[in-house]
Amino acid sequence: MEAHSVTHAVAWVLGHLDETFHTGTLELLALEKHGDEELLAAQMRSSGYVGAWGQSMRERLQSKARGSLRPVAPAHSGS
Repeated sequence: MEAHSVTHAVAWVLGHLDETFHTGTLELLALEKHGDEELLAAQMRSSGYVGAWGQSMRERLQSKARGSLRPVAPAHSGS
């Protein structure tokens, strides 16, 4: 996760999994300090993501058209 800079995004998803199903995944994987929504939003506004999506992660997940939403530009280069 660290090599691809997705720790916060994965922790964000797992945090919502924990809230929804009353599990302890974040604690089990020692990711409690990751997944901060404000930090993740700031990363999504970084130069690598600018213009990729016009919505927050929460808005994209809640969108009924989320399957048709694609980034306009690659989110990561050299992957």
